[in-house]
Amino acid sequence: MAMEAALTVLAVLAAIGLLGSPLLLALSLISPRLTLFWSREKSKKKAVIIYSSLFALSLVAAIALPSLWEVVNPTPDSMPDFGSSASSTPEAEVDYLQAGKDRGYNAAVMAQTANNEQTWDAVAERWAQAIAQLKLVPEGHPDEAEAKTKIEEYRVNLQVATTKRDEVATPTTPVASDLEQFMAWVNEVDSSGAIVANAEVRDDDPDILEVTVTISFLAQNKEVQREAAVGLQRQWASINNPTKPDSAYLWLRTPSGKRFGGSRAIGGTVIYIDD
Repeated sequence: MAMEAALTVLAVLAAIGLLGSPLLLALSLISPRLTLFWSREKSKKKAVIIYSSLFALSLVAAIALPSLWEVVNPTPDSMPDFGSSASSTPEAEVDYLQAGKDRGYNAAVMAQTANNEQTWDAVAERWAQAIAQLKLVPEGHPDEAEAKTKIEEYRVNLQVATTKRDEVATPTTPVASDLEQFMAWVNEVDSSGAIVANAEVRDDDPDILEVTVTISFLAQNKEVQREAAVGLQRQWASINNPTKPDSAYLWLRTPSGKRFGGSRAIGGTVIYIDD
């Protein structure tokens, strides 16, 4: 405030000097008695020098005043625009590689608990986003090689997530076990239950089918028993191992559990019946 007041006073004095000094100079030359100087010639010269100097000083002050006033009261246009210089600074380079890896990490974390169509779909979306970010790495960039490697890795993960999503979205029809298929066939061809009383697949070897026959079957002659055993083994092989029928074994047991025939050790198709 003090500086502004001083400049105001200076402005008033400059105005007085600019307007008054020429007037006083003219009066001193025309009528010295109206001024501070007498009529002597030296006094006139002195008046010219003084009033001319006063006019010059006032003129200099008047010229300098606007600049001084601008310093004391700067206008918004005259103030330094620090914001514009900051905004003109180039933006920081986006790290597309890290952005892609971050999304890939999120997808991997989500995949650990995904258990339905919605969550697996979200996992697949995260992998797709990660791949999209990695593709933004410019050619020739130092991260280009790693980005390409990650893209291939994430594509595999995306395929896995998509497969998982489709699996839980479309319920699969349960496939009957080999034993269930075999018993379904037996019930068709031996609806009276005259041959097979029960059948089980061995826990220690799923290629071996143990068939417990009925008492009526034991009453048949050996040739009939052998022919029936061949048919049973052939059907079991068609279900258990169609391309290698000798790998499908049939064991025949009496109702008491005694083994009396079936496949020999050399091959499933080699059938025997005890004497």
